[in-house]
Amino acid sequence: MTIPLEVVMNGIPHVVHSRSFSLFGLSDLKLIFDDDEENAWNRERVLERLTQVTLPAGVVPQMGTDWSPVGPIYFFTLKSTNPIYDVMELKAIEDWVIEKNFKAVPGCCGCVQFWRANARISSSR
Repeated sequence: MTIPLEVVMNGIPHVVHSRSFSLFGLSDLKLIFDDDEENAWNRERVLERLTQVTLPAGVVPQMGTDWSPVGPIYFFTLKSTNPIYDVMELKAIEDWVIEKNFKAVPGCCGCVQFWRANARISSSR
């Protein structure tokens, strides 16, 4: 999804830098404009271009706020070799301990969880 967005945004006047990344179904494109034009004009050009992009069915691009709260994204893995901490117990620890502590950090505006469970299935005969 990132490449079609980059292509359609290419050539917008006053763009100094274009930065993008894709991760886990998230596509983030940042356009940095020079100071020669009003911010409202720049946002209008981006909105015009968003209507021209062709993306997969069900994907709707959105433009962020004028001030973006998006900052560093931190990833961590919660693992345990102790059998009393199964996947559900780890999920509960994340929900009730880790996430609450992250949200208590000044400047942290939210937490998003990406879960992947590895299952070992053994067959007995």
